[in-house]
Amino acid sequence: MNLSDIISWLPMVVTGAAIPIITTFFNNKSLTKRDIMKYENDRKIATEEREFEQSVNYKENLIKTVGEIYQLLSYFEHNISSTKSLIESTKKLTPDEWDTKYENELEKLIQLKSIVIARLPDYYDSIIIISNLHNVFWGYQRTLLMTDPKENMEGYRSLTEILIETQNKARKEIEYIILRLRKYAENVNEEYELNM
Repeated sequence: MNLSDIISWLPMVVTGAAIPIITTFFNNKSLTKRDIMKYENDRKIATEEREFEQSVNYKENLIKTVGEIYQLLSYFEHNISSTKSLIESTKKLTPDEWDTKYENELEKLIQLKSIVIARLPDYYDSIIIISNLHNVFWGYQRTLLMTDPKENMEGYRSLTEILIETQNKARKEIEYIILRLRKYAENVNEEYELNM
């Protein structure tokens, strides 16, 4: 083999060696692009799944929160009522027994305030109104329990009227909160449905 043969074979050898190198280069470049696209797609899917899970958890927490608030509001609606007043009056509770009941109710009131301040702070002012009405109701009911209608019918009647007025204010505020809660839950449900 002489130099001219080597020179004539050299381009073929270089070309033959270059083709796999060039092919490998383009394949690697293509694979890298595909891997990057797959990674971005996987990341997007994972993000969407996480967001979906968070929205489901949010909705579940909302439903639980609204349910808890509704139960507590219903409890207070009953406890700030003429029905409750009549029941307690016919039981002939002493003021001390009434005070004990009130202290137990305060725990539920604190629970209601805690839930609202932590999860739905926009409702806190309304809860304070109910808390104040509950306190007023308790005070007048306590006084009613100490009033003998046989000895002071006018005072007894006056206290009963105040209790009914307090009940009506509390019921109105509770109904207002429940209406707002319902609208809030509906809005979240609509938003949740749109994002699914």
